[in-house]
Formats: sequence, structure tokens, C-alpha cells
Amino acid sequence: MKFNKKLREHVKQSQADESWYVDYATLKAACKQCSEDDFRQLYIREAMKFVGYLRKGQKLDPLFLEINLTALEKACKKFDKFNGLERVQRSEIGIDLNACPQRFQVRLQRHLDCMGYRVETEIQ
Repeated sequence: MKFNKKLREHVKQSQADESWYVDYATLKAACKQCSEDDFRQLYIREAMKFVGYLRKGQKLDPLFLEINLTALEKACKKFDKFNGLERVQRSEIGIDLNACPQRFQVRLQRHLDCMGYRVETEIQ
């Protein structure tokens, strides 16, 4: 099953509001149509939108964080593919990979760092 279809089905079944999720379809379409700066702005807007609803979203949907991070990751991968860019590789030195909140925080920060935006997240 394609990710966009999986995401739409998940959102329908979730108790969290649909507008709280990353708009993967828009990000995917932007990969082919936008400049890097335009894509960066759209990406940051979508990332900040879901971060703003993180606590509420996790209470109503246990997969809220994971599915949104996956949508952001897949959108970046598609943008890089369509625009011939190399993906930035970052190490997660000193991070306990068994501590899920810490791992997710690093993943989100890595996404935002790649797009030139720094935000401190506090995921408990």
C-alpha cells in the first residue's frame, strides 16, 4: 500500500483532528513544482503545525508522532529524488536508541536542521 493512502486511512480512523497531521499530499506535489526555498517554507509550516498539536495528538493517536515524522521524511526523500540533491547524513552520537522520545526528538530536529530551521522540542 502506498504511504499516502495508508496515511489517509490512518487519519480517518484516528480521533485526532485531520488538520493536525502533516499534509503529505501537498508536500509530495510541491516536490515537482516548488523551488528549494518554497519547499523549505512549506516543509517548516507542516512540521510546526504538527509539533503544535503534538501533546493533544499523542493523547488521541498513539502513532501521531511516528506517522507525521514518516510523512516529513518521505517528503524530503521525494524532494531530493526529483531535484537531484544528496541526502544529508547525520550521526546520532550519544543517543540511547531504546529511548523512543529521545530518538524521535533527534529525528525531528534532524529534519528541521536539514531545512535550515532550529527548534527545541520537548517530547516527554
